[in-house]
Amino acid sequence: MLLKIKKNNILLLLYVMLSAFYTSPLFNIGLFDYVLYVLFLFNWFFIIWGLFYALKNDDAKVVLSLALIIVVIFMVCMLNGTSLRQCNVILTLIIGMYYTTSISYSKAFYQLISIVGLIYNVLALIKSPNYFVNWEASGQATMNPNTIGIMNLFFAIIINSYIHLFVPDRRKKYCYMFYNALLLYILFMYRSRTAQVAFLVFVIVFVLLKREILNKPKLLFIITCGLSIMGTIAPLLYLAMPKQIMDWIANTTGKSYFSGREIIWGRFYAALADFKTLVIGPGMWRKEQYTSLWNNGRVYSMHNNYLDIILCFGLIGLIIFTLFIATRIYGLSKRKVLNNYVCLSGYFSFMILGYTENNFSYAFFVMLYNILIGLAIYANKQLE
Repeated sequence: MLLKIKKNNILLLLYVMLSAFYTSPLFNIGLFDYVLYVLFLFNWFFIIWGLFYALKNDDAKVVLSLALIIVVIFMVCMLNGTSLRQCNVILTLIIGMYYTTSISYSKAFYQLISIVGLIYNVLALIKSPNYFVNWEASGQATMNPNTIGIMNLFFAIIINSYIHLFVPDRRKKYCYMFYNALLLYILFMYRSRTAQVAFLVFVIVFVLLKREILNKPKLLFIITCGLSIMGTIAPLLYLAMPKQIMDWIANTTGKSYFSGREIIWGRFYAALADFKTLVIGPGMWRKEQYTSLWNNGRVYSMHNNYLDIILCFGLIGLIIFTLFIATRIYGLSKRKVLNNYVCLSGYFSFMILGYTENNFSYAFFVMLYNILIGLAIYANKQLE
C-alpha cells in the first residue's frame, strides 16, 4: 500500500500523523513547542510548494494574484505591527489550498489517513472517561478537550467520505450509523460544544446536500462567501442570544455557559469602531488587550477564526482570504473536477466551526482545512 501512495501525498500524510500525535490525549505538553515548530516549518513548505505549482501550471492569473496577496499581506503587517510569523497562517490557508487542489490523490493515501483516523478515534474513546474533569484538575496541563474534539471531527469527515466512496452499498447504512453514533459519544465525553455543533452541521449538510451541488459554481461561491461573512456576525448573535437558550446548550455538555468569549468579543468589536483599525487590523501585538481575562498572565485566543484574521490583517485580510477560497472553489466546480461532496460538506462545516473556535491560528490545524477541500476533488473511479 505504501508503495502505491503518490509522492506529493507523503508529506500531507506525515503532516496529518504529526497533527494527530500532537493533539492526542496522550500528548506530552513538554513537547509542545518542538512539535509546533516542526508543523510550522511544514506549513512554510506547503506555501513554497503551492507557489511552485502555480508556476508549473503556467497560470499567469494565479501567479499574479498570489504575488499581489503576498505583497499586500506583508504591507499590512508593517502598518499594524503584526509579526511576520503570523503571515504563515493566512498564506497557508490561501497558497496551501492552491497546493492541495492542484495535486492528485491515491487510494492508498485515502486508506492510510482513514486508518490513522480510526486509531485516533479509538484512542480518544479509551481515554475519554473523566478526561475533562482530570484536565481541569491538572490545571489544563494536558491536551485541551476541545482540540481533541476538533481532531476527531476532522477524521470523522474523512472516514465518512471513505465509507461513501469505497464501502459496498449494502453495508454503508450500518457503517454510517455505528461510526457516527460512536463519534457523537466521543464528542459528548470530551464536552467539546463547538465540535458537537460542527459535527451535527456536517451530518445535516451531508444528508441534505446532493452530488449536484458540485456542479453549481455560482451557488458554491455564494455559500463560501456567505459562511465567511457570517463568521464576523455570529459572535454578535451569540452575545444577543437569550440566556435561557445558552443555559440549555451549556447543560447538554455540563459546562458553564460563561466561556470568556463574551468579554473577548465585546472588547474587540468596540475596538473595530475605529475605521483605520477595522481596515488594517489592530495588530497581533494588541491581542492581550482583548483576550486577557484574569490576572494570571495568560493570553487567550480570539475564539473566532474570522475575527482573528481581522485582528492580524484587518478587513483587507479577510476580504483576500474570502475571495480567494470562494474563487478557487468556483473554478474547481466550473472545471467539473469537484467529485467528493462529503469532504466539501466537511470543509463548510469546518468554516462554521470557526465561528466559536480559533483553529486557523494553529499550525497543527490550518492545513487540515486544505486537505478536506483537496480530497473534494478525489474521484474513486479515476485511474490510479
